[in-house]
Amino acid sequence: MTHTNTNRRAIAILHLPRTVPALLAYATAIVRAMADNPTFPAPAPRLVDVSKCIDRLRAAHSPARVPGASAQWERFHAELVAALDQLRAYVQVIAARNPSRARTIILSSGLSLRKAPVRSAAGFRARQGAEGGSIVLTAPAAARRASYEWAYSLDERDTWLDAPPTLQARTCLRGFRPMSVVRFRYRPVTRAGLGEWSGVIAILVP
Repeated sequence: MTHTNTNRRAIAILHLPRTVPALLAYATAIVRAMADNPTFPAPAPRLVDVSKCIDRLRAAHSPARVPGASAQWERFHAELVAALDQLRAYVQVIAARNPSRARTIILSSGLSLRKAPVRSAAGFRARQGAEGGSIVLTAPAAARRASYEWAYSLDERDTWLDAPPTLQARTCLRGFRPMSVVRFRYRPVTRAGLGEWSGVIAILVP
């Protein structure tokens, strides 16, 4: 199996404004973006229900408040935020089903994309193993509980091949041809999800 940078997972996030008027405008923009959008055939919760949440919070926070609503605006605020988070989860499911279009799908919903952290090869090392044609790879620990996916390339065309994953930030790969240049990269898998591929390092196999 080959890997490219398109494997980066697109994550939908909410950028919730701090003020109620801005939140109302933000939520309304999301509803409008998703309405009649064929990418989202059955939003959950229904957009009409999200609109009702918007209306309730607007009424409770407006100068001409309906009787008794002002005392409940915090509940209506929490209700709208919960509805938006459910919509975010729904959009994420749709995006996950269409990985090649995931970024476009998320942005078309009015939501934002989580910025992926930039990872470099700092701390990622390769050295000769005890056996001929073997290379030992070590990487910085990503978390207390993490696993690691490894990949190597034998050419300059970004053809990446899978190596067995490990539960430690260390592995030994065997069977490389002597006097060949091999490139390596890794990515961690933590409770937060799949990390980004590291920078690439290369080594001349002795």
